[in-house]
Amino acid sequence: MNKGLIPTRYAKALLEYAQKNNVQDIVYQEVLQIAEVCQAEKRVNSVLMNPVLSKQEKTQIIGAIAGKNVSAVFNRFIEVIVENERESFLQRICLRYIDIYREKHNIHFGRLTTAVKIDPQTENRIFDMIKSIIGGTVETVSTISTELLGGFIVDVDSNRWDASLAGQLRRIKMDLS
Repeated sequence: MNKGLIPTRYAKALLEYAQKNNVQDIVYQEVLQIAEVCQAEKRVNSVLMNPVLSKQEKTQIIGAIAGKNVSAVFNRFIEVIVENERESFLQRICLRYIDIYREKHNIHFGRLTTAVKIDPQTENRIFDMIKSIIGGTVETVSTISTELLGGFIVDVDSNRWDASLAGQLRRIKMDLS
């Protein structure tokens, strides 16, 4: 999904450069920030593609998106992206970096969807159980969906554990038909 020659090359180069400077974890957080902002605000790409803006203005915009205290490594990366006129690939490069970093560090992305808000202890128990099944670390996001009617759904990478009432009703319906 986040593949492509240009995003992959830039993401790998950024990861290598960050590792040489021992700041890959900091850069990972900065990349997550940019990916999140680009996902939430769809106009970022069109603003960066505006030919009226100078390279310096584009660099400042990306720096502002990344946050207040941008590392020197990531700042240099922003300069390279803008200098090579690859700002249109920024979001895809960030997403590819996230994929490569997670793969390298055995980090899995998990989404817990519940019918109602649950307490943090219960949420942690669910993800501890998932961690014991898949191994590695799980970064989590929790959402609420009343469509589940009750129970929960856990998605980790391409695996899904459906313990929702709506899922049970759907399975019963399929068994009866």
